[in-house]
Amino acid sequence: MPGGTLSAARERWQTFATLYRRHIDAEDHDAYPSASAATPDTVLRVMGEEMAGRRRA
Repeated sequence: MPGGTLSAARERWQTFATLYRRHIDAEDHDAYPSASAATPDTVLRVMGEEMAGRRRA
């Protein structure tokens, strides 16, 4: 890959990583706490079990 192309690719990945970090931060500090507070514990427990099952698969 020519040097300029590699440099441009790295720059694009860095931009993506920065945007993704902001996205994750917004989920962790805004979306998830709000959704968690509005969702009954029984539903959260079932959701957690489903997610754990997907990780094991």
